[in-house]
Amino acid sequence: MLQVNNLTYRKIIKKISFKIEKKSCVSVIGKNGSGKSTLLKCIAGIFRDYEGKIEIDGKDLKTLSMREIASLVSYVPQLIEKRIELKVREFLELSLFPYSVKLKNEEIKEKVVATADMLGIEGLLERRVCNLSGGEVQKVLISGAVLQGADFILLDEPTSHLDIFRKKEILDFVLNLKGQGKTLVFVSHNLEEIRELSDRVLVLSEGEIVREIEKTDIDILFEKAFQEFVYA
Repeated sequence: MLQVNNLTYRKIIKKISFKIEKKSCVSVIGKNGSGKSTLLKCIAGIFRDYEGKIEIDGKDLKTLSMREIASLVSYVPQLIEKRIELKVREFLELSLFPYSVKLKNEEIKEKVVATADMLGIEGLLERRVCNLSGGEVQKVLISGAVLQGADFILLDEPTSHLDIFRKKEILDFVLNLKGQGKTLVFVSHNLEEIRELSDRVLVLSEGEIVREIEKTDIDILFEKAFQEFVYA
């Protein structure tokens, strides 16, 4: 379980509290500047000077090293610098840094190949990240998050810069993760994506959770909340 209690980060996040059960997908919606990305970065351990408490499986993230946090939660950002000369295989090997002191080089290579096969990106392994399309880069980033081995995966608008065909590919990719039992926290401005993925929706406005929509109420309340807090 992910549990957030009275989380405050500077003037961006204001005393947020919520719980997320394992094997669910919770989406976070809100206008630009409402605190969505900041919330994910706090949970991922990127921002550590927050007030309040974030626990995963009963472990207080502030008491853990970055290596320990990385074994519990993975973060997929909106964009990365595409001028990365590494091959996809090499880039993915870096995702295993929480376990690098325990794994032999041969074991790391085997895990990369197995994950690439499972997620259908085996054909990208020998290509360089800088030569990939936007959709391919997102698949590699998400594959790295899976390879990291964490049960919780945070996705920050993974389809926002893609065309309609690549958006569908990535959505299917994420649905596959959900089917494998991963716990997802998904930030998006795309109403249909959120409706298809979500077991629950958190509506963020000016750094506060102003509404929580359960799965049974999504069809009734979701569009109204979307219009009020995202497009308003």
